[in-house]
Amino acid sequence: MESEKSLNTQTTTGGESVSSTNVPASGYVFFGASPFKAAADWTAMLRENPHDPQAYYNRGNIHFASFEFEEAIADYSAALKFKGDFAEALVNRGVAYAYIEQYEKGFADLAQAARIDPLCEAAHYNMGFFRANMGNFTEAIEHYNTVLRLNPVNENALVNRGIALTRTVRSDEAIADFSAAIKLNGNYLAEAYAGRGEANFNSVGEGDKTFEQQGERMKAAIADNTSALELKPDMEAAFFNRAIAHYYSREFAGAAEDFSCALKINPNWDMAYGMRGLSYYQMDDYEKALADYDAALALNPCLVMALVNRATVYFDTDESEKAVEDYNAALDINPNMAEALYGRGLALFEMDEEEKALADFQRAHELSPNDAKVLAFRGLCYYHANDNEKALADFNAALALDPQNKAALRGMQLLEEEGGK
Repeated sequence: MESEKSLNTQTTTGGESVSSTNVPASGYVFFGASPFKAAADWTAMLRENPHDPQAYYNRGNIHFASFEFEEAIADYSAALKFKGDFAEALVNRGVAYAYIEQYEKGFADLAQAARIDPLCEAAHYNMGFFRANMGNFTEAIEHYNTVLRLNPVNENALVNRGIALTRTVRSDEAIADFSAAIKLNGNYLAEAYAGRGEANFNSVGEGDKTFEQQGERMKAAIADNTSALELKPDMEAAFFNRAIAHYYSREFAGAAEDFSCALKINPNWDMAYGMRGLSYYQMDDYEKALADYDAALALNPCLVMALVNRATVYFDTDESEKAVEDYNAALDINPNMAEALYGRGLALFEMDEEEKALADFQRAHELSPNDAKVLAFRGLCYYHANDNEKALADFNAALALDPQNKAALRGMQLLEEEGGK
């Protein structure tokens, strides 16, 4: 069989997220310990007055600052026993519960603090942070909205609402929040730049942007992450996200360099290895690409993008059997991955197993009915099975979707040559 290998190459991110979650401006916020006294001093005061809620609260804060969260919770609980409307104690106990992963108790404390004192920014902010950490970004946004109604220049809330808006595919609104935080020029300027960089990148795929507008957003993403790195040279998320922007701008050498910087900071980042491998692949450096995919899979054997892209390298280097093994592993993890079915179909087609290849292309077409390359190769399978009528229908359908599809054009040429015999 004449090889069709050069007609269509398949790489993928495997459905995994290819942007890094940026670090929030700040974690939980709490009311700090009173100065000039140690825990022993408050204990001495409590011996004199064992019903003093403020003394329990202050000793709890000292325990909290020392990461002694169980002891802190006990003291805050004692304070609340003697002063039930002690909003600050509720906030701090709620955050302490979060640190020992008793999230529902923690959120209940914060909600109670907000009922007692509706103007308590810390209660509303921490409820937002709770919900964001649990993946409920829509509810997190509502809590951050409350904080920003109370205090429009709360830098933490602006940055963290921006992150939540990015996660809910509202990138333009996120950009506005990060820009407002940047204007404040506060303690979290690097996080604001990095967040805006990620939002600029994500916004490329949102709305009806022209090609020029997409290019400008990609440049803005690179510039923002660069600003973040000038402020915090060890911000791994900014390196990763700048690398992603370089990659999708087809600046593969710059992408590989930034992924390498991210890996120097975090050498156990499976996706960074996988994406650097993809960058090397685009530069035709298959040896480095394979090494990176191997490294990614050593860290995470279930990283689908690394399995599929390593299979692509094997296919391109005439190791179709190895390619099939990797596609099989990817499909064991995600049986409905059209890219893996298409790739395995190509490898099987190359191995003269047209019947199996046809089954893969059939299933890939069911999952992705408007993919021209799948139609083209299904057509080639029909052609090799001497079903020219179905082959012609598939080639025509593929060319209607992509008039320059090489496999479909090759198939039409084969049919014309056969017809002219």
